Amino acid sequence: MATVVPDLKRELGVPVVAPGHARVEHHSIDVEGLALRISIAPPLNSSGPPAAILYILDPDPELFPLAAVHIFGRAGFDDDASPSASVLRCIAVVGVGHHPRSFSATSVGWDVAALRELRRRDFLRNDPGSFLHALCTVVVPQVERHLGCQVDLPSGRRGLLGCSLSSLFALRVPFSHPCLFGKFILGSPSLPLAARYADDLNILQQRWLKSIREPAASGAPSSQLDLAVLFVAGEAEGFAEQDESGNRGNGIPQAAQRLAVELRSCGVDVGDVVLIAGEDHGSVKPSLVSQGLGWLERSWAR
Repeated sequence: MATVVPDLKRELGVPVVAPGHARVEHHSIDVEGLALRISIAPPLNSSGPPAAILYILDPDPELFPLAAVHIFGRAGFDDDASPSASVLRCIAVVGVGHHPRSFSATSVGWDVAALRELRRRDFLRNDPGSFLHALCTVVVPQVERHLGCQVDLPSGRRGLLGCSLSSLFALRVPFSHPCLFGKFILGSPSLPLAARYADDLNILQQRWLKSIREPAASGAPSSQLDLAVLFVAGEAEGFAEQDESGNRGNGIPQAAQRLAVELRSCGVDVGDVVLIAGEDHGSVKPSLVSQGLGWLERSWAR
């Protein structure tokens, strides 16, 4: 007898949300004319405020959903009482980016030129620092009150993840707010572009050194100086010549490695650039999320 295969039928009524995204909430905020969307994935555990928070810059369309689902899949197999439960169960993930309406985002695409200009304005040129102000002085305090953090988190329990231009932006954050974030996950930072905007590697290195020394001189608690950096890039970004697939390197891995060496000489906890085999600038984000969360898991477990 022939097997009857039922036709697929679309589920009607309440929209179906993947389990890893069911806990996510989205908020709109306008800071002095800068329209932002804040996406929040609270901790998987149920024991109160998060023990740590990872903030993700430029979260749409990919980085925030990847992180929220990855934590769910990676840390969802154990309950809170399990001795093997990951510290990732205790962290919140917060996406901070331009509101999708700013670049006409829909379920089938977005205005690429508009999003590119927003990113270049706020992450590369930083005109005139409004995104930096919004993130550090408005978003972080509001989000942490919303999540029930009664006492300010130490900087070592507050991470910042960016990729490409937003990684370059993340490098500027300690200059004005040296004790706000302690863990930096920087994917493919667009350092070769920085020289066009007077941010060459020597200036970055000098500013980071200053941001490290000034809190120590002012008597800041040692927990606020818990500074560590992870650089991640696609292996194909380092190719000097066009490879057999037509890819050409962009110089980012080499520039990031030089900066890592400089920061390490200043006492920053930073290893060599992690190169992801088979990935380029456009495909490295999933691996960046996996590598970054693994790094945070090891750091925050300690």
